[in-house]
Amino acid sequence: MSEDLAAIAAVREAVGTNVKLMCDFNQGLSLGDALQPCHALDDQGLYWFEEPITYDNIPGYA
Repeated sequence: MSEDLAAIAAVREAVGTNVKLMCDFNQGLSLGDALQPCHALDDQGLYWFEEPITYDNIPGYA
């Protein structure tokens, strides 16, 4: 998580506050594993979390 936060901070510094940043997890997490990083990134001002869990996990997205 510390590497992710550092990457977001570096991009934010480079592009400024007027650019919407998005994060793509590429369907790489289970629902249980996705909750922690998504909540940890809540305060980063990200516009979008793309596919933290598999596309067909409809109950998980609900």
